Amino acid sequence: MTGDDLPDWLLYHPRFARFDPFTLIYTQDSGKDMKGNIPGFKNEPSNLEWFYERYPKARPTLTDN
Repeated sequence: MTGDDLPDWLLYHPRFARFDPFTLIYTQDSGKDMKGNIPGFKNEPSNLEWFYERYPKARPTLTDN
């Protein structure tokens, strides 16, 4: 996928953070298409803060263990 948006059903899924998106979703082949475009998504967030604001109970908590 080059320049496409992530589908809303995936981007706003309540378990999105558990999918490990920076490893399993955002990473694409490091090659280029026939026009020289690098694969990726136009709406790829840089961090998960927006997700935790939308789903505050999904935010990981620190423990003393």
